Amino acid sequence: MSLRRRVLRRTAFAVLTVYLVCSVSFLLVAVPGDPNTASVRQAAAMEATGNESQRAAQIESQVEAYRAANNIDEPLHQRYLRWFVDISTLNWGEARSVPGSVTDAIARATPYTLAYLVPGFLVGAALGVASGVGSALAGRRPVGRLTSTATYLLSGVPNFYLAAVLLVLVGSAFGWDATGWEPGPWPAKYWLRMALPAAVTATGTLAAAHRHARANALARRTEDYVAHVIATGAGPVDTARHLLRPAAVPLLTLLYGDLLAALVVTVYVVEYAFGIPGFGALSYGAIRARDVPLVLGTTFVIVLVGVAGSWAQDVLHAVLDPRVREDD
Repeated sequence: MSLRRRVLRRTAFAVLTVYLVCSVSFLLVAVPGDPNTASVRQAAAMEATGNESQRAAQIESQVEAYRAANNIDEPLHQRYLRWFVDISTLNWGEARSVPGSVTDAIARATPYTLAYLVPGFLVGAALGVASGVGSALAGRRPVGRLTSTATYLLSGVPNFYLAAVLLVLVGSAFGWDATGWEPGPWPAKYWLRMALPAAVTATGTLAAAHRHARANALARRTEDYVAHVIATGAGPVDTARHLLRPAAVPLLTLLYGDLLAALVVTVYVVEYAFGIPGFGALSYGAIRARDVPLVLGTTFVIVLVGVAGSWAQDVLHAVLDPRVREDD
């Protein structure tokens, strides 16, 4: 199969997957009914006046007005078609728990998440790959065993516990004695404060990268081309480079599958622990507030990121390894 056909096929499959998963999410929310209807009914009951029949009419009037305002008085198939068109055109409706539209709320929160997630992931992946390959090259020597043991012990520390320990021990040095986030351009102290969340994010990434890099390096260490490189007197850096080159594709695949779910969970844990008003905090707040449009919007973003990453991984795999295209 040609690369172009493979890319087109994977793109079509990715789009179908996004809409299928989001459609299931919509049905899970829409079929049981809007959870806020009971709150509206309770609030209307407290404000209603008159005799029993008048109070009942006032309550039902407010409930129907709420249902009409949020388009939940329509049949399910009409609501689904409306939702399908809106989500395809990025018209995700108005958020109920935060000011503005759903897309505006996500756009405001995402930079806070990226500010610690991207550097934490990159640093953790780089250190994990380096330590994993170094541990494999060291073999049974103490430095190799010590590196692997330290990495596995670090990976066993829960993120929320590590975040709490860092806040207590060094939080004040990184500006976490202050509270609140000011709108507009970030002052330097905010970038410094992101160092601790990035460190927590990096620990989980480091452990997964170390494990996969070490396994791939050990599997290739006994191959002839590696023995030839070592025999020529190459140093550890050159040997590691020759080891990583053929292992790049499987390592990338394994890392992506292992890290995606972990990073999504990490976002929620880190932002709750540090009080960061990022994507995870927004999504968690929407769930607690039963903000259906915002819950669906954040779910769509998570699904989109996951499927887009899987698509990019698959295409990159085909570009780097032509044998994959021949197997299709």
